[in-house]
Amino acid sequence: MASRGLTGRHRKINRAPKNLTNGHSVLSEPHKRSRIFTLSAFHEAVGEQQLARLKSYVESQTKDADDGFMEDLSYTLAECRAHHTWRKAITAHSAEELLKALDTASVKFSKSKSAVRLGFLFTGQGAHWYAMGRELIDHYPIFLESLCKAEKFLTAMGATWSLIGNNRSRK
Repeated sequence: MASRGLTGRHRKINRAPKNLTNGHSVLSEPHKRSRIFTLSAFHEAVGEQQLARLKSYVESQTKDADDGFMEDLSYTLAECRAHHTWRKAITAHSAEELLKALDTASVKFSKSKSAVRLGFLFTGQGAHWYAMGRELIDHYPIFLESLCKAEKFLTAMGATWSLIGNNRSRK
């Protein structure tokens, strides 16, 4: 090494590991990310049933549970399921670690302090029937109150139009 002008600590490799192409090497196992797996239910007992079904599903998939599977499962549980008042969150790096956490009886569901809230969104693609928004305003004071709050926010953001004005003016 010194004959090549190299100094310091160097490691000599006699042969490359099998199954590697030119320019690629594997120094260690890739770092697996920790992910959050969330469960949600209307009642604690239903949540425990959901936990048992999740455990059964993960056990059936463990053989093929690569990093992509864990990513998809975490995303689906967090983003594609309803959020109810009883909740549980588990962190895990792998399917095996998730199964161990699902076995732990000491981790219980917790009840959220706030109720689940419902919101309306009008996409601009038309209501289900003519004047639907006006009917909601006329029959549900809470809907009008929500629109008033939204209009104040939009005005503060610089909107030059009225969120409620057009829906109340024509009858």
